[in-house]
Amino acid sequence: MAAPPAVPQAIKDSYQGPIAVPLTCTPSDDAVYKKTTFECTVPLDYSDRNGHKITFTAELVWDKINNPDIKDFGWVRVCSRKKWLVFLCGGPGDRNPYDRNTTFIDSMLERGYCMLFPDYRGTGESSAIDALSLIARFPNEAERTTANLVQYLSMFRQDNIVRDLEALRQAIEDQEMPEDINIQWYLHGQSYGGWVAFTYLSFLPRSIRQVYLTAAVAPISRTPEEIYRRLFGRMTTANEKYYECYPGDVPIVREIYRVLADRGVEQRVPDGSNRSFSARTFLALGRQFIAGTTGFAKVHDFAARLMGHLQSEMEVDGNPPPIPDEILTEFGQIEGFKLHSRPLYGLLHEAIYCAWPGAVSRWAAERVGRQLAGYEWLRDDFDITSTAADKKLYFSGEMVFPWMSEDLRSQLLQQAFEGLAAKENWPHLYDHQALAENQVRVRAMAFEEDSAVDYEESIEALCAVGNSQEVKPGEVNWEHGSLRTRTTAVVEKLYGKDYRRLTYGG
Repeated sequence: MAAPPAVPQAIKDSYQGPIAVPLTCTPSDDAVYKKTTFECTVPLDYSDRNGHKITFTAELVWDKINNPDIKDFGWVRVCSRKKWLVFLCGGPGDRNPYDRNTTFIDSMLERGYCMLFPDYRGTGESSAIDALSLIARFPNEAERTTANLVQYLSMFRQDNIVRDLEALRQAIEDQEMPEDINIQWYLHGQSYGGWVAFTYLSFLPRSIRQVYLTAAVAPISRTPEEIYRRLFGRMTTANEKYYECYPGDVPIVREIYRVLADRGVEQRVPDGSNRSFSARTFLALGRQFIAGTTGFAKVHDFAARLMGHLQSEMEVDGNPPPIPDEILTEFGQIEGFKLHSRPLYGLLHEAIYCAWPGAVSRWAAERVGRQLAGYEWLRDDFDITSTAADKKLYFSGEMVFPWMSEDLRSQLLQQAFEGLAAKENWPHLYDHQALAENQVRVRAMAFEEDSAVDYEESIEALCAVGNSQEVKPGEVNWEHGSLRTRTTAVVEKLYGKDYRRLTYGG
């Protein structure tokens, strides 16, 4: 593993200094929580702060409606006495709804935190990226070149997400809080949120008080190829466990693939998304394996229903008829990529691993997978009839491939998809020297069973970050999404049982 290049001083300087942005604060209480919505206008490119602007939005959950202690106090008074926990969600490309895990919110409120849920730029309420937004950005057709699209969309990675968060922090501190109150974020990164946290820690550590990570330790020193070799290894282990649970699925998966490949016509999910269903998209259902045995069961049940349909119909006339809508709809429900509604997930998925200039993806997942046993179906010339009858086909996992561009439903997005894969001049995402000298406390839970974030690479990265600590789960069968499925256990291991009751009078 070659050492990543040093970060130029100009990159470090680009994160520094005041960022003056207009901020609006709107009460947005629901039936349970006291909330405030923040919206600010930020530069698309922070090196051109007078240029094109986008919207950045975040939701602050600062207490419960029924808390008698807050009386008639507003969010400023209450939050000036609380710790600010920023929840950095997974992705890239996901919106960050506050109500996805209310058990987590309640646990943090009990511990004296308010919680901030930012929609990363390009998602949710933060100038979401889709085909129409690209047309609006480049109204003249002559402007819609691959170079322009790539330059624009490359502004939506974790480096500029961090700059947006810092602009918001400064705006809240300068425009809303009492003069004697300085805000330092507590960061909780889940999955891709850890990538964002390490970029923040690299360049703006003084803005951070503490970092918590769940399945979120970024492989800061690895190339895309190295990362995908590890992830395919994780998926191979997951596939073997799947077939141990359902040994009868070996011939079923092979037969489904053969039938779908033979028909050569992709059908579409009838929910308006126009997502394709084919032999390849069927084998991409391994993203469900992130959820462990629960995900195994979903894929198995779907395969059993699909096979039952194929067998019953073939018995009538020997030719496979179109897949019925109810099965296509079920596929749409368990298909995990959903690029039709979150295109940035596909557009930037490999780009988040391009952590320094010269690191280029060039469809790294596909290039690596084609060389590996069980994933030969990724090759253009793969013929299942030329393989042994007992050979297992492996499902792929948290990986994007060029043929997924069909689900982007837009020529512009497809054009950008190809262009981003070829981009070479990515800026630095991490300062390895600064991370090695880090003084901000980092507590991380990494899971050995995780098929989306490699455990060994996580520990390797933690060892390269100063003042970091692995919090061992102490049990087996922890999964990538354990923060959601085992919230209380995760919170107690990371944060302890430090409950506190705050007072706001006086």
